[in-house]
Amino acid sequence: MERFTKISLFRRERPCYGFFTTVLAVILTLSCTTLTAQSARRLNVTLQEAPLQQLFDLIRRETGFVVNYVKEEVDADTRISVDVKNVSLRELLAQALQTTGYVTEIDGNIILVKRQQQQTARQTSGTLYGQVLDSQSGDPVIGATIKAGNTGTTTDVKGEYRLRLPAGTYTISISSIGYASKQVRSVEIKRDALFQLGITLAVQKGTLKGVEVVASARSESIAALYTRQKNNVAISDGISAEQIRRTPDNNVAQVLKRVSGLTVQDNKFVTVRGMSERYNNMLLNGSSLPSTEPNRRNFAFDIIPSNLIDNVVVNKTATPDLPGEFTGGLVQVNTIDVPKENFLQVSAGTGWNSISTGKDFYSTRRMNSDYAGTAGDGRRWFRHGWDAGTYQQYINDADFTSAAAMNAKVPNNYGLYQYTAKPMQQYQLSLGRSKQFNAGNTLGLVLAGSYRHEENIEEYDAWFRQSPTIVNGAREYNFITAMGAIGNLAYQAKNHKISWRNVLNRRFSHVNIDQLAEDKGMTGMHREYISMVESSDLLQSRLEGEHVLGARGIRLRWFGDMASVEREQPDTRYSSGLIEGYDSLTGKELLKYNYIRTASSTIKDGGLFASWMKEKRKNAGLDFTYPFTFLDRTQKIKTGYWGTFRDADYEQVSLAPMLNTTLYGNAEGDKYGYGKPDYMIFTPENFASGLFYYQPVTVTGLSAGDYYKGKQSLHAAYIMADLQPLEKLRVIGGVRMEDNTMDVTSVVRLTQGGVRNVDSTVRYRETEWLPSVNIIYSFSPKVNIRAAYSKTLARPDFRERASYIYYDFRMRQSVKGVTGLKASVANNADLRFEWYPHPAEVLSITGFYKKYDNPVELVSYKQSDNKYNLFYFNLVNAENIGFELDYRRSFGFIRPSSKLLNNLYLSANFAYMKSTVTYDAVNIQRVQSGLEPLPPSDSSKSDRKRPLQGLSPYIINAGLSYQGSVIGMNITYNRFGRRVLFAGIDDYDDTYENPRDLLDLQVSARLLKQRMELRMNISDLLNQYYVEYFNKRPDTRPPTDTAPADNADDPKGFGYNAATDWRHKQTRKGTNYSFTVSYRF
Repeated sequence: MERFTKISLFRRERPCYGFFTTVLAVILTLSCTTLTAQSARRLNVTLQEAPLQQLFDLIRRETGFVVNYVKEEVDADTRISVDVKNVSLRELLAQALQTTGYVTEIDGNIILVKRQQQQTARQTSGTLYGQVLDSQSGDPVIGATIKAGNTGTTTDVKGEYRLRLPAGTYTISISSIGYASKQVRSVEIKRDALFQLGITLAVQKGTLKGVEVVASARSESIAALYTRQKNNVAISDGISAEQIRRTPDNNVAQVLKRVSGLTVQDNKFVTVRGMSERYNNMLLNGSSLPSTEPNRRNFAFDIIPSNLIDNVVVNKTATPDLPGEFTGGLVQVNTIDVPKENFLQVSAGTGWNSISTGKDFYSTRRMNSDYAGTAGDGRRWFRHGWDAGTYQQYINDADFTSAAAMNAKVPNNYGLYQYTAKPMQQYQLSLGRSKQFNAGNTLGLVLAGSYRHEENIEEYDAWFRQSPTIVNGAREYNFITAMGAIGNLAYQAKNHKISWRNVLNRRFSHVNIDQLAEDKGMTGMHREYISMVESSDLLQSRLEGEHVLGARGIRLRWFGDMASVEREQPDTRYSSGLIEGYDSLTGKELLKYNYIRTASSTIKDGGLFASWMKEKRKNAGLDFTYPFTFLDRTQKIKTGYWGTFRDADYEQVSLAPMLNTTLYGNAEGDKYGYGKPDYMIFTPENFASGLFYYQPVTVTGLSAGDYYKGKQSLHAAYIMADLQPLEKLRVIGGVRMEDNTMDVTSVVRLTQGGVRNVDSTVRYRETEWLPSVNIIYSFSPKVNIRAAYSKTLARPDFRERASYIYYDFRMRQSVKGVTGLKASVANNADLRFEWYPHPAEVLSITGFYKKYDNPVELVSYKQSDNKYNLFYFNLVNAENIGFELDYRRSFGFIRPSSKLLNNLYLSANFAYMKSTVTYDAVNIQRVQSGLEPLPPSDSSKSDRKRPLQGLSPYIINAGLSYQGSVIGMNITYNRFGRRVLFAGIDDYDDTYENPRDLLDLQVSARLLKQRMELRMNISDLLNQYYVEYFNKRPDTRPPTDTAPADNADDPKGFGYNAATDWRHKQTRKGTNYSFTVSYRF
């Protein structure tokens, strides 16, 4: 049940971190000292010419430690003599084995006995590594012994191992108590190379001993891969670092469009299964992140460079141990983990755009800091000596002297300069260091950084509905600098792993639009330019641990993290001058600027805009997994807690330059009003003298807030069971409880006792129980049938619930938040068939159904003056039904002996979706007017068979890839169906994005013993137009009063028809070519 209450005081409450910190400290102390206490126990032992096995049995009986060894290497009948009193376990072993030629390693409660040998020179060695998994459950096998000849190691808390071996061909022996042992033959270790060997072990049933399974290296890796894929709890899709490297993608947003059922909007926002970005959630290294945008609930994936990514997994069904706040998908991005070996890799690249590089590039003044990804002091005036509240008081008091002193601090960043678009440049550096200690414990470090700079030009025409304004022959100049860095440190022992992960990303963009515009509400043509500077910083730091406790193998995981996003839009300039003639000598346009403004003027008439947003999010949690045996199979119960605590602040200001008619007459102003460029008119000197001043204005002329503050505390607890009642049947289910409190402070419109706006805090409180169940039936080791049900939700964010208006200069559109938005609740059902014929091959078919209550959309509403505004609105309900097909297979089935065909892969995925929405037309009008909605009535409800906002009715991805020992090739294709950008009451109010075909190509070569790699990328080879449109009858001008009754005269219906439909925007971005060289030391 959801409720919200208006309160007058905004109090900040600190989350109770002390309690959770104390609990974690106690748990860690207990878990880390239990085995230490056992190993520190003092022993008295006397043996005379006894077999070595007798010592092992004594140690097991007295201490509980397990002794592992390979019988071909260690002779358990070796005679020893020892007589010691009050010694530690290590001292006992050292004295007993000092003359035997054997040595021991103690890791957790495992003692590994092996033959003493000389260290092999690293110059002739390679590394064997991988993971040992339970063949039935897919769980890691901890403490398994891996032996190659006389060299061995044991697996850690994640079932992972690493073994340095001299170059050669080996038979690997794997054993663990309770499992049938295994030998893997023909494992070839090459000099300075990695060999990955995944291993599965089967539980040993009964008392049968001495049975050993023999497999080849290739077949064993296949079995391990099947085990990992088949035992994923939820229905999911993903992409690995290796697949990412085979595309021209340079950030995560571009990567995600390769995943089945995903599309990307505005080159940064992700849509999963047709659901817009607000219905999805994102975890970076397991932690939720703040929104990166001031005007929407979402995460801009383009700020994360792709070279820092290890893998991306998209969960499409819910489980109780994951956040319940997603209805489309949960995108999990994981950065590079602890390395398997030491490495240093550098890369550098350059590139060009077919319509940009080398061309004239117009922009307001650049600064050196632009190349470092920061806005620079030369643009920062808002909140840097210029205070909005103080300035407003000066204007109210007609204190123009004080106002002039403050306005003189605003820099003169007017005017376009001519530059030349430079080629793209990018640099990447990554370093990994791994130190292995005697007991097999490992300390790992990964450092990585990237830098990318590009300058691109877009050509577009547009018709903006809010003005309405027609723009022809516009140019958009994009100057972008992106930087990223990670620093990960981890310590890994047999039963414990502690990691510290850090991510820092910065993205800077300076966008300039130069256009010729005709405003339908005014006479004449206007020369306009818009300069927008935006910078976004993302910082995340996460400390996490994983521990296996006791003989039962209870697994404890905990984490604590902090993330912050700071987004600054310090100096946006919108300059518009009426063309009144042309210079007779130069032919230049003579412009007249409108500087006679009033308090009711809006930013849409030109001026300055600045905004600042910062959000901090803290997460903390822990969980226990308790395994037990029932029906001769391992079952698990998992329970845990997850807390999220957020604080957000946002401010904005809109100013219009205005002639001070109180001190100067219009005649004085006319000296500056004709023929002079804006940078000669609106100078600091003219503001300091008081001739001009900045008039605070609004976005739409309506009274609304220009700030918001937000605070959220979310506590979640869950319990889930992972059960295997039958050998081929697995059931994972449970429930998650989320208790959420959100306070939003902004301007609220009161409708009782006289309509008025007041500053107030609105509190939202909701408690939701979210059940989920996933059922997996394995027909064979290669075939699964999955079924899933879950209840999930999507909560409105601070911005959506804050009653303020943000003006998007690119769209020329205002976006308004609405107080009282309800959380959306979804019931989800999925059914999936999946077949894994060979490694890295898959065929899956998934059907899904979703029913939403109170879904939120960004609605387009036509006002009485025929202009359109956008605002957030709760629909009554919606339904979405569809299916997905995912396929990837090698051509090796044609001729298994062909290396070429075995390395040639075809991949494709297809998704089809259909939806229906129900909304209340009466409430749309009330909410747009600032009134509270009424309870929906049948008479005011309307059904429309249109896609939900952001939903594509179909998505197609296809690719053909080849990777040989030297040459590689990859070609990919992507297309999505027309999708609704903004929805309205009727069909005419809907704005669509038209489908386009995207074709990318990459060719690569590995040289110098595969240490050097050369890559050539071509992206958007077809360079088709991006088209945003809305339907209309054939006419000579845009409609102004009434919408067309239907589209009977359009043979394409509501599809795009260039001959009849109005283009909201049509742009082309050019084809990108790049070349990159990388070297791994």
